[in-house]
Amino acid sequence: MIYLLYGPDTFLIREKLNRIREKFLASQPAFNLTQLNASQLKSADELVALLGGSTLLGGKRLLVLFDLLNSGEDTVKEGLNKAIRQGLPDDLVVILCENLDFDKRQSLFKLLNKPKTAQFFSPLTGSSLLRFAKTLAEKKNLTIDDTHLRQILSITGTDLWRLDNELTKLASYCKTHPLSPIVIQELVTTNLESNLFTLMDAVASHDAALVNKLFNDLLNHGEDPIGLLAILTFQLHNLILIKSLSAKRLSVGEIIRETGLHPYAVSNTLKQTNRFSLDWLNSAYKQLMSVDQQIKTGVMNPADALDQLLVSFSH
Repeated sequence: MIYLLYGPDTFLIREKLNRIREKFLASQPAFNLTQLNASQLKSADELVALLGGSTLLGGKRLLVLFDLLNSGEDTVKEGLNKAIRQGLPDDLVVILCENLDFDKRQSLFKLLNKPKTAQFFSPLTGSSLLRFAKTLAEKKNLTIDDTHLRQILSITGTDLWRLDNELTKLASYCKTHPLSPIVIQELVTTNLESNLFTLMDAVASHDAALVNKLFNDLLNHGEDPIGLLAILTFQLHNLILIKSLSAKRLSVGEIIRETGLHPYAVSNTLKQTNRFSLDWLNSAYKQLMSVDQQIKTGVMNPADALDQLLVSFSH
């Protein structure tokens, strides 16, 4: 059986994946769980062999593959297509996690969605976002009314990584202090994007000491490393996209229409693209994806991994 979890909301994808993993590990040994990024697969044959393998001691297997359909590696996708058509082992469950949307007209997508096992995760809005925020607050033992939640959501928007981080900070604060609109305004950060732009400027200046200081300042203010990684990934992706479009001599208005980004974000990103080459940005993005995989699979601590990556960027 193959399940496809895809869409722009990586937080919801992670939550769904965590529930699946927890349920699996409740009845199966940890070594029956395998997690890989598409970049770790070298060929179609390697993927076919992985899908057709077996465990040493028997039992069900869970294989989690990240960014396979968006990897651009056609040979690997062909291997998945071939393995599905040949038939997967009855003891195998495959989870494909894709951080972006893709063309649903692809024959591979249609094959994966038979039966209807593909689940799309779009950003939550309106009452759905408020209900999710309530559930998240309850999990953190944070008692908060709708008025205060709406105040927080007016700052965090649909960014669930940031919402989770801010609710964690407030839950810790409320163990000894009462909650109020003033407290929320003081504790819930409103300048995270600005801080990350400053951090990337420090990277461009090759100022490793300042990069380290800015990163640790964010951690000391309660920012979650995984949330920072998600936002940094988004920012690097935008830098690559906007620099590429700018190289094609598109106007600012055309770039805004092409990307769907806020004009303010496009304007700021355009200024910053002049400080990086496209080759450097692509290389940095690949490094970021590698670190993301190491964090997802528990190889590295999130804070340490991101700290090392940022310092390496600035050299």
